[in-house]
Amino acid sequence: MPKVVPFIGWLFFVFGLLMSLVSFAYAPSPLGARITAVAIFLGGLAFVLMYRNWYVAPRAHEVAFRTVLGKEHVVPYSDIAHYRVQVMKGQPILTVKSVNGAKLSLNIRTFDVTPLMAAIDFHKVTGRWPARTDVVGGSPGAEKYPSGN
Repeated sequence: MPKVVPFIGWLFFVFGLLMSLVSFAYAPSPLGARITAVAIFLGGLAFVLMYRNWYVAPRAHEVAFRTVLGKEHVVPYSDIAHYRVQVMKGQPILTVKSVNGAKLSLNIRTFDVTPLMAAIDFHKVTGRWPARTDVVGGSPGAEKYPSGN
C-alpha cells in the first residue's frame, strides 16, 4: 500500500481523538459533534489497521499475501488458474487468481514480485508452472544453500 495510507490514518486517528476529548469534555456540545469525532477516530483506526494487515511475500514457488481484512493466503504457482497484467492509469497492475478463488491484485512497480514474474515467464515459455526441482532465476542449489556454502 502507498505510504500515504498510514500517514492519513494516523492524522485522522489523532485528530479524531482530540475532537473526541473536546466534544465529550464539554457538556453543552451537540450530539453531532460527538458522533463526527468518533467517526473520524474510527476511520483513522481503520486506515492504520488496513495498512498494518496487508502484505505480499513472493517466494520461489509460491506467493503469500494477507488481505486488508487480515485473511492470509498462500498460493503455489502451480495453483494459479489465471493471471493478467493490464495498465490502469499508466501503472501495470498484475492480477492473479488461484484455483481456490484467492485473488491478488497489485502494482508491479510498487512491489518486488520478481519470483512471481519469473514463474509467469517460465509458464509463458514452457506452458507449465515451475516445479520445485526447476530452477527459475539463480544458480542450481541456490535454494538448498542460500548462504553460498
